[in-house]
Amino acid sequence: MVRAQRADAPVCCLGPTARAAIPARSPRSRDVLPWIAACESRRAGGAMSLRTRSICVVAALALGACIGDLDDAPAGPRGGDPVPRPPGTTRPPRAPLYACDDPSAVAPELPLRRLTSTQLRNTLVQLVESSAPSSSAAILASIAPAMERLPADSGASAEGSRHAGFRRLDQAVQQQHVEVLYDVGVALGAAFTADPSRVGEIFGACASDDDDSNDGVCVRSFVRVFGERAFRRPLTDEDVELLASAADPLPLSADALANVVALIVNSPELFYLPEHGADGAVGATVPLDAFELAARLSYHFWGAPPDDELLEAARTGALLRSDEYERQLDRLVADARADEAFAEFFSDWLRLGEVAELDVQVGRPRFDAFAGADVPTPELRTAMIDDVLDAARANLRAGSSLSDLLFDRRSYTRDPLLARIYGTSPWDGSGEPPTPPGARAGLLTRPAFLATGTPTTRPIMKGVLVRMALMCEAVPSPPANADAVRPEASALATTREATEALTEAPGTSCAGCHATAINPLGFATEGFDALGRERTVERIFGEDGALLAELPIDTHVVPSVIFGDPMEAEGAEDLTRLLDESGRVHSCMAREYFRFTFQRTEDARDDGCSLAAIEEAVLGGASLTEIFASSARLRTFRERSFE
Repeated sequence: MVRAQRADAPVCCLGPTARAAIPARSPRSRDVLPWIAACESRRAGGAMSLRTRSICVVAALALGACIGDLDDAPAGPRGGDPVPRPPGTTRPPRAPLYACDDPSAVAPELPLRRLTSTQLRNTLVQLVESSAPSSSAAILASIAPAMERLPADSGASAEGSRHAGFRRLDQAVQQQHVEVLYDVGVALGAAFTADPSRVGEIFGACASDDDDSNDGVCVRSFVRVFGERAFRRPLTDEDVELLASAADPLPLSADALANVVALIVNSPELFYLPEHGADGAVGATVPLDAFELAARLSYHFWGAPPDDELLEAARTGALLRSDEYERQLDRLVADARADEAFAEFFSDWLRLGEVAELDVQVGRPRFDAFAGADVPTPELRTAMIDDVLDAARANLRAGSSLSDLLFDRRSYTRDPLLARIYGTSPWDGSGEPPTPPGARAGLLTRPAFLATGTPTTRPIMKGVLVRMALMCEAVPSPPANADAVRPEASALATTREATEALTEAPGTSCAGCHATAINPLGFATEGFDALGRERTVERIFGEDGALLAELPIDTHVVPSVIFGDPMEAEGAEDLTRLLDESGRVHSCMAREYFRFTFQRTEDARDDGCSLAAIEEAVLGGASLTEIFASSARLRTFRERSFE
């Protein structure tokens, strides 16, 4: 998956002279690097400064300064026993990156979480559907224009990261939230009272009869039921009196009832998730009460408020028993409503929102010649993203592990064009998905991770994706004087050779990171072109669409999945195997799922036990279902701190 180039993305360090003067290609592009180094030296005036030479030596010899463990945010402590690998594996056991050094540590908390945009929409939809079963479709249609204006959440990144993270971490409250929620409340009140039949269905017959004496009881009865669903807890008598007062003075009118609805929708307890803990609980951390726990469960796994069964388990207190809690947890995870939350996690973790637009260059001779019969449609980008998410869902529901997902070669696309790129027929959504022919190696060779929207691949960005997103390791920003120009293949050099010439020249500050940490991870998938089609040669086209050359592909790399590991890889399949055996993707998933669950970045010390518990499940080959359920079994999920 290659995205639009960012100005701060790791790119080449050499100037235009070197870029324009790539010599005739040799059997191995590394042979031209001394020449490029000389060219760079000339560009700098014939000699490098002592400071520049020192930087280059340090960068080349101390890659530990180039790659940070588990991204730029605080990493977990090292420790823990290695997790045994499956029988027949010859590589060392996967070593955990997190340890539970202090089980009594008090984890930090967000002071007051708000609902995400998805959770807020789902809450409003459920309120309408539960209040007006027979007219919910019409009511939702009437308030849709206002709901569509709710601000979308932005992927909030960890401090120091250059890439978007999880949308759930976006806790910003904008003026637009206030204004749109007000409009939604007014529109919903008007829709609820649009005609007498709706008033009778939603508020009860007492709201439309001729008896004014029961109006006070009628509005309070509505407030108690509707308010409990809106606030995810029973209302106190004081709550009921306050909210019902919006209908004063009696007798009831349609406008008065609409005011009550608008007030409840605009109450802070609908928009936020306040947690006070169980009554009478004291200490550094206190257990959540049953209704707070029900809301945590439902919003985490369904992105929606608790359903009737979960509310009833909270109301009776049964949810606080371990056996009932486990039963409800299993029910929520197994329910199809959980699929969207899982898809959101994978989409944000794998940065699928950054997949390039693929049809922008359609109509340009060079791109059209490259695409041939596989001209990208506006729908192709979505089809590629859906293919990844459907693979994740299928592995989740099949009880598969993260390793199974990494190696899953099957095509899940229903799109005819993407199926042709895979070399299969479209999947009909049922039965066994087709397996493409050739050297597809699993997740890394899904077209979403390969397609660029241009005629050429982007090895640097592919390498950054693997290093930063899949392994959670930091790659520093390029030097301020780096040329943000993409390497381009020519009749004399493949994309790999052009990339090596521009970023791996000895004596440059970029070589330390690019030659070892970034480029090899991208070169391993050069057996696929910029649409994700398998290839053995790179076809080079001119701007007029003429075929200039067909050059052989080289996917041989030393990927340094773990720094210092000399293991070589011949293409994507070997790289996938090394990633899986290292456990780095597994530890990364554990950290990312922690962030997704608790909607914050981790504290290396205080969250160590939670991180270690999730990591142990992932490293140990637990099913994706068990991994997702594991966070809800943590003490920090069922308790909170008020310190």
